Amino acid sequence: MTVSTLLLISLLLSVSCGLLADSYVNILTQPGNLLAPWARLLYWLGDRYVSPVVDNPDKLQRRVSRVETILKPLLTCVYCVAGQMGFWVSLYVYYWYFTHVNLILSLLTAGCAVWFGGLFSSVRAKLFPL
Repeated sequence: MTVSTLLLISLLLSVSCGLLADSYVNILTQPGNLLAPWARLLYWLGDRYVSPVVDNPDKLQRRVSRVETILKPLLTCVYCVAGQMGFWVSLYVYYWYFTHVNLILSLLTAGCAVWFGGLFSSVRAKLFPL
């Protein structure tokens, strides 16, 4: 496997992960769409974690920030979801199809996926506002 082939595979994976992350965060998990029950479940779990503590405002704020930190790479941030998808999909592809894991190439794929996710998100927001 040549270096140019691996870089092309990395580029294609990052483009597809960026596009999928933008679609997942901004379209599929919105109310009334296909993955809305998944988003409702995650928000419900977050509310269940936050709501038992209401007596101390400092403790409540810390819990709210923890829930937001956990939900960010799973549901709310295009960049975080794209990076996660790019990294894990590239590890899967490199291990199962090329029988070796190249961590540097996986990190490069994740970084490019973050960039492409932001690019697709801004293009979608400008050209196709909801």
